[in-house]
Amino acid sequence: AEFIQAVEDAGVVFVGPSSRVIRKAGSKDEAKQLARKLGVSVTPGEDRICALTLIRKAGENPLEQFKTWIQHHQLSLSKQFESKNLEEQADELIQAASSRQIELISIEEIQQETQIQLGKLWQEFPGRRIRLKHVGGGGGKGQRVISQPEEASDAVMEVLLESKATSPGDNKNFLIEVNIENTRHNEIQLIGNGSWCIELGGRDCSLQMHEQKLLEVSLTEEMLEEAMHQYHSSGKTPEAKILSKDLTMLQSMSSQAQAFGEALELDSVSTFECIVENDSHYFMEVNTRVQVEHPVTEMVTGIDIIKEQIWIAFSGETALKQSDIN
Repeated sequence: AEFIQAVEDAGVVFVGPSSRVIRKAGSKDEAKQLARKLGVSVTPGEDRICALTLIRKAGENPLEQFKTWIQHHQLSLSKQFESKNLEEQADELIQAASSRQIELISIEEIQQETQIQLGKLWQEFPGRRIRLKHVGGGGGKGQRVISQPEEASDAVMEVLLESKATSPGDNKNFLIEVNIENTRHNEIQLIGNGSWCIELGGRDCSLQMHEQKLLEVSLTEEMLEEAMHQYHSSGKTPEAKILSKDLTMLQSMSSQAQAFGEALELDSVSTFECIVENDSHYFMEVNTRVQVEHPVTEMVTGIDIIKEQIWIAFSGETALKQSDIN
C-alpha cells in the first residue's frame, strides 16, 4: 500500500487496486473483520491478537491507560478514536506507536495472550489443530500449525521471525484459526471499478505442495450443471448429488465474493479465496492483485482480465456486465 500511495502521490497511474483498497483488504486481519461485518462465513478464530494483548496490559480501565500512553508518547490519533470500540482503539494506538518505532507490547506479552486465546479455542473446538498465520504472510510463509499448548510460544516466535516482524515498528499481528483439515481451496475472480463489482466464476486450486498451488481448474456454475445432468442421465445419482452441493456452494461463494468486492469498493481485479470443508466454505483472504493463474478464467470466459484491468485504471469504466459472464 505504501508503494502504491507513493505512485499515486506522484501523479502516475497504477494499474491495479488502489492503496485505499489494499489497506482495507490486503491485510488478512482487516479483510476478515470486513467479512464478518458482511456476514461472510469465516474460519473460527481470533483476528486481533495484538489489540487483545494491549487491552489486557492496559488493566481494568483500558481507555484511561490508552490516554496515558498517548500523552506520554505524544501520539497522534484520529478524531474518531474515542467513538471506536475498544479493539479498534487498541489497533489504532498500536499503529500510531509503530509508525514511530515505539513498542507498546512485547513479543513475550503477545505469546502470553496467545496462550489465553488458544485455551478458549480449544475449549470450543477440542482436539482440533490451530493455525497461526501472520497478516502480511503469503505463499505458506509466516504460518505454523500447532496441536499442543506447549508449542504456542515457539510457534509465535517462528511466525514473527519468518515474517520479518520482530523489530520495533513491525506489524506483529497474526490470525489464530481453527485449522480446517482435509480441505479444498477455491477462489473467485473479481473485477470492479469502485462502484460496482462482478465475479467471473471460480478456480479450484486444491492440488498443492508445501502450500504452493500446482494445478488450477476452472470452476463454473455452467460446468457443474452440465456434469450434474450427465451423472443423472447415466444413473450416477450419488455423484450428481455431490455436484449439486458443490453448485450451491459455488453460488454462495460467488455471491459473497461479489458483496465483499462491492463493500471494498474494489477498483481493479482481485481474488476472493476460500477453504472448503465438506458442505461448508470459509473466507480466507483477498489477493489484491492479478494472480498468475488468471488465464485459467480467461480461457473459459473469453474475457481478457489484463485488458479490463488496464481499461479500468485509465477510464474507471468497462463495458462488462454480470450478465455478460458465461
